[in-house]
This record gives sequence, structure tokens and C-alpha cells, in this order.
Amino acid sequence: MSLDVTLRGILERDIDSIIEGIPQLIEVHRKDKIPEMKITTEQDYILGLAHGTIMGSFISTYRAINKDNPSLQVLQEAGSVMYRRTRDILAAIDKAG
Repeated sequence: MSLDVTLRGILERDIDSIIEGIPQLIEVHRKDKIPEMKITTEQDYILGLAHGTIMGSFISTYRAINKDNPSLQVLQEAGSVMYRRTRDILAAIDKAG
């Protein structure tokens, strides 16, 4: 099974939502920094958080719709969509500064 149009649309909307929420992610990170995490670059941390949130949301949505886990192929396709949008996420991080 591959990533169908409906799931691709949901994934794109999830990515858009994360991009819109980047300023809040940065604000929370700056307010609640935990020194023990040894985060060296804020941008990398926020990008990783965004990617993890997007993929977690996608997997949850996939399971809710299909009553099964996504195949490796679906995960790879979802990852490709997400990585294609990484420039947009990074731009939002830079803009939120």
C-alpha cells in the first residue's frame, strides 16, 4: 500500500499546523530548558521536535483510519513528504528566531 491522496493531504495539513506552531514550540523550549538534555543548537532541537510530532501524528491518523500500522513503504513516502517540507519548517524556525 502506498500513501493515498487523502493521507497525503492530512500529512500536509499536519506539517502546516506544526509550521504555524513553531513560535510556540520555541517559546516553550526557551522557558522550560532542561540543562541535562544538553541541547547544543536550538534549531536542531526544534526541527527534531517538529519532525517527531509530524510523524507521530501521521502514524496515529493512519492507525485510526486503517486499523493497522503503516507499512514501511507508507512510512518512507510520508518521510519523503516531510523531508521535502523541511525547508519550510526551517524557515519558520528562523523567522520565529
